[in-house]
Amino acid sequence: MRSNATVGEWLTSPIVYQRDEPRCALLSDFVRGQYSPRHYGRHYFHFAQKQWSAAAGKSTVTDKAYCYMMRTLLAFRWTVEHQALAPMAVDDLLAGVGLPYDVGRAFAELRLRKMTGTELTNAARVPILDGWILKTLEMAPSQYQGLLARRPEAAAADRLFMQLVE
Repeated sequence: MRSNATVGEWLTSPIVYQRDEPRCALLSDFVRGQYSPRHYGRHYFHFAQKQWSAAAGKSTVTDKAYCYMMRTLLAFRWTVEHQALAPMAVDDLLAGVGLPYDVGRAFAELRLRKMTGTELTNAARVPILDGWILKTLEMAPSQYQGLLARRPEAAAADRLFMQLVE
């Protein structure tokens, strides 16, 4: 009922350990039809803001931390631009949102380094990524406030619950 972005991400994750297809289909339909873009936008903004705050003032940042910030802000951009559930895969996000060329190139280099190295090794800051992250965070509050704020219908949630427990 609160448009929990984590539930939406679990439903679209390419990594599946176990899945009850009929129940997941019911839940997916409900989430897609009832979710609130504003709640998702706010969730992604606050999550990225926490990650940024943890990295602020440090001369080095792990590749993993950068990837988390970038993926979260790409999901934010997706929510703003498409007002639809953001895909989990970074490549899908990039295809649907895109980045300025220099930011995209720096992010691609960072992702390659992360995949081929130790993701938790501290590395020098990437100014072009820092600039894009900071600019996106600064614009985010006004952008997510402009999104549709929807509260799922209690009757629809009750019907879903009854279908899930049958």
